[in-house]
Amino acid sequence: PEQIVSQRAQNYWDARIAGDKAKAYGYTHPSYKQVYTEKDFGQQYPGTFAKSVTVKKVECDAEKCDVGINMRVVPPIIGNKMAEVDMYATETWLLTDGQWWIYIKP
Repeated sequence: PEQIVSQRAQNYWDARIAGDKAKAYGYTHPSYKQVYTEKDFGQQYPGTFAKSVTVKKVECDAEKCDVGINMRVVPPIIGNKMAEVDMYATETWLLTDGQWWIYIKP
């Protein structure tokens, strides 16, 4: 599962960075999709300050994976042109109906 989730997580972030909201929404957990439409997702996540994302660590048990990602971001500080900075974040992916999905709390 680590390889599958690593690839899906990378694909999700590649879509987010490219502005492909429909593709990114496609990776969200079914519980999220029961509450929010693709349009809602696009409004909640209109863009990202990330310039690049790399999956660094994936640790899984039977139905849950914790994913660590490195992000290069430009901080959104009005009036200042900031250089890119490195950030680290974690996210949860859940196995449901035979597929891995990013979990975003509905």
